[in-house]
Amino acid sequence: MPNSTGQVERIHFLGAITIPIDSYHSSVMSWGAEIDVTDEVRELSVDRNGNSWLDLLGDDEAQVRRYGEVFFRPGPWPANLPRLRPGSDAWKDAREAARQAAHRLSYEPDRKVALAEVEREFGPALATNQTLATIRGDGE
Repeated sequence: MPNSTGQVERIHFLGAITIPIDSYHSSVMSWGAEIDVTDEVRELSVDRNGNSWLDLLGDDEAQVRRYGEVFFRPGPWPANLPRLRPGSDAWKDAREAARQAAHRLSYEPDRKVALAEVEREFGPALATNQTLATIRGDGE
């Protein structure tokens, strides 16, 4: 069980995980979310077996063993990581809005600079097609 310290510690989330926020409610934390871990959060994190997801804080290997990936880390959200998860619907919407805003610029040099900024911030456009099935013999 995490120690009650009376101190508040900020953590950030790298994946979607549900955590209890009070005695009756839970909240889904997702990419880019942050919470302050208070004594109440520590207490609510303990399950009926005395285990807490906070026991895995700062132990990426243990999180991968338990969840298959790293979901949370100590500290605030890293300044060098985007708040939107690359490839998510929100990320796609933000990229498209930035791209459309760039295309609305009438002066071509400004438009080129704005489009380059979209690519710098969001990376190259994602593929617009996807192979859903492969039939034996295709491509032979």
